Amino acid sequence: MKKFITFRTIGPDAIDGLGHVNFAKLQLLALDAFEEYRLSVGVGIESLLQDHGLALVLRRSLADYKKELFEGDHVEIEVQMRLRGELILLCYAQFRIGSKLKATCKWVMAMIHISGEDRTLVKKMPEWIRQVFE
Repeated sequence: MKKFITFRTIGPDAIDGLGHVNFAKLQLLALDAFEEYRLSVGVGIESLLQDHGLALVLRRSLADYKKELFEGDHVEIEVQMRLRGELILLCYAQFRIGSKLKATCKWVMAMIHISGEDRTLVKKMPEWIRQVFE
């Protein structure tokens, strides 16, 4: 499984009424990191759709806080993606400050064909996608 590391500084818009990162904002930070990783390997959302008529869709999402994150925290986000079987892409994100694990996100994604209004599940990941994530 290939790893990708990016960094974010937690802004005030990510903070909830309790003064720490909001659950939904944690998921958005993970989404942003996943997309940055996909772009770095040539599988960005726009290129998938425009060049191939394909899209990755979220099937399941899990976020787990280990320790709180606060405004101003500079967070390392380690992203890993791997294929499971023929249909599923597993996405993992770990949020760290130094060596301390603060939170994790796990997403299960599937790929669909998009043609006009029609959307159908891809029965087998294209070989070029398999090569990127294996």
